[in-house]
Amino acid sequence: MASKGSVLIVDNDQSAIGKLRDMLRDLNYKCSIAHSGEEGLNLFSNKGNIGIVFLEHRLRMTNGASLLSAMNDIRKNFIAVTTANSVDISEIVESIKLGSFDYLIKPISKTRLELFIESALKQLGANKGVALSGVNDDTIEPTGEFITNDKHMLQMLTKVKNTAQLDSSIAISGESGTGKELVAKMIHKHSPRYKKPFIAINCAALTEELLGSSLFGFERGAFTGAINKTAGCFEEANGGTLFLDEVAEMSPKLQASVLRVIQEKEFCHIGSFDPIPTDFRLVTATNKDLLDEVKLNNFREDLFYRLSVIPIHISPLRDRKPDITLLLSYFIKKINMKLKANVTYFSVKSMDILQNWHWPGNCRELENAVEHIVATNREGEIDVDDLPLSYRSRAVLDMASANESTAGNIQPYSIEKSAFEKRYLERALFRCDGNVVKMAEMTKIQRSNLYLKLKYHNLK
Repeated sequence: MASKGSVLIVDNDQSAIGKLRDMLRDLNYKCSIAHSGEEGLNLFSNKGNIGIVFLEHRLRMTNGASLLSAMNDIRKNFIAVTTANSVDISEIVESIKLGSFDYLIKPISKTRLELFIESALKQLGANKGVALSGVNDDTIEPTGEFITNDKHMLQMLTKVKNTAQLDSSIAISGESGTGKELVAKMIHKHSPRYKKPFIAINCAALTEELLGSSLFGFERGAFTGAINKTAGCFEEANGGTLFLDEVAEMSPKLQASVLRVIQEKEFCHIGSFDPIPTDFRLVTATNKDLLDEVKLNNFREDLFYRLSVIPIHISPLRDRKPDITLLLSYFIKKINMKLKANVTYFSVKSMDILQNWHWPGNCRELENAVEHIVATNREGEIDVDDLPLSYRSRAVLDMASANESTAGNIQPYSIEKSAFEKRYLERALFRCDGNVVKMAEMTKIQRSNLYLKLKYHNLK
């Protein structure tokens, strides 16, 4: 019988290697074995047909994450799975960042192994006998800070990377705290202008006069306090990218001036009539609907069309709740390092509260909340009493509201059942760290049925 594909096992535990190799051979996979990171990298580099790599996270002299990073530099048409003897949240986050498809705890049962391979094949749309490809390295953007597993957000990131190569103006929309400036920096990073300056200015933070002088620059003596000749953003961004944040707050007078700069590709310092040529890629952002602002005569229609050649929208955090778990894991690790703390994770009850918070401040609010929690608790698991009072108070009100609703206004059975099922699946998904294979085992729901339920409730 023809082999289904080639697999590489990198582990320094001889017993674990033997068991995994035997199971893979029974499943008709050809196995290569490496006992060190260096040996594994050499095998991976020399054998271009390896489709799956099993990496022990705690290798001697190196770790699985470093090895995975090196393998990704060689090629990306493979699936990596991290193996370990115990669960470690920081290791899981690190592995996910680098594109690990799954995180399996040893000993790995044959059933679990079969389910993992089936999941990998189904997820990537690959056929048996063909090397697996298309590692999902978009969970975290290459900057290391845009973390998402949401379908619409991943599509948005793909659009960002594709349009970054163009020189058209991009208008980013989204609520405060969703990461508009981060997306603007990603656009610059992936553009041909990446070696030139990225200049950002917040139009809402300055008065009309200060914003004008900051954009255009000024000559010495142009106005009171203009002691020295000073370059503005239009000049500093030459060759690079100019990011105008909260562009909807710009006054009508400044809108007209900016429109002229975009059209003529030149400007004058305040206090001078000498034109200065400039060439920059313009990226703007706003938390308002610019088209509505145009209809209200608050924003120039001609400028709107100049800015919105390529529109990009960032979804609010409340519309992508599964991302909250990923972001919490990332922020805990980041802030633990910053504050030299050792908070491990959140209890199920505290996680329920955070999952159902409306997050008006989005990712920025979530990061600030985690920093508050880590700073005040320092170590161990976070329970409900450890959360900031505002979140606990809201949870109590929501519970009271739910109880009142249950007591007074009975919903149709189908609605109540669907709501219960979604809540149950959210908790199970969290308990299993997003691992659907593990979740299927825990809930005793048939795997194919579980995928349908997760898709129905927009949880995966």
